[in-house]
Amino acid sequence: ALAAKEDQRLRGRQEHDTELAAKDAELLRARQEKTRQLEKRDEHAARLRREQAQEHEIELSVKDAALAAKEDQRLRGRQEHDTELAAKDAELLRARQEKTRQLEKRDEHAARLRREQAQEHEIELSV
Repeated sequence: ALAAKEDQRLRGRQEHDTELAAKDAELLRARQEKTRQLEKRDEHAARLRREQAQEHEIELSVKDAALAAKEDQRLRGRQEHDTELAAKDAELLRARQEKTRQLEKRDEHAARLRREQAQEHEIELSV
């Protein structure tokens, strides 16, 4: 009777250990599945972050290109303005030089007239 009771106790203990082992195995499978899910989630999140970083880089590149184009346009406008100013300066210089030539001719003509008048006056005085 004691041996039967001991056998029953051991079988109960074995069944309990088997149940615990089955629960442990189930918990291990559940943990492994949860770990796989978390790894997938982390990989997905990392992929999203990489994609967002790439999109951000593209946006920055587009903005940089737009700023560069705007700066190029501003510089072209400045160059055109400088070219216009240089053309106006050249035109003013030509006009000043022409005016100077005209004034020099007028002065030469006036000087020649004064000399001629002085000569005529000399002639008149000598007569």
